[in-house]
Amino acid sequence: MTESIPGTAPRRGIEGQRGEARRNVALASDNISRMREALASYDRELERGAHLAPLVRHRLSVRRQEIADFLAATVATKGVST
Repeated sequence: MTESIPGTAPRRGIEGQRGEARRNVALASDNISRMREALASYDRELERGAHLAPLVRHRLSVRRQEIADFLAATVATKGVST
């Protein structure tokens, strides 16, 4: 599956795993920027949460946290400049 708008469908890697769950995700500055853009998009959607169904809001929150955790763990430990 692919994701055109954050929150519409989870991105899946080669083996059905989300990209950030795999260890071979390239930490190029472009990928890091895209992940940060996705976080900002999720934040905007969650701020407008009154229009979201509870399950959708939960999934957006979980996905947002997964990306944030991945960036915190990898960018900080790999010494990638952003």
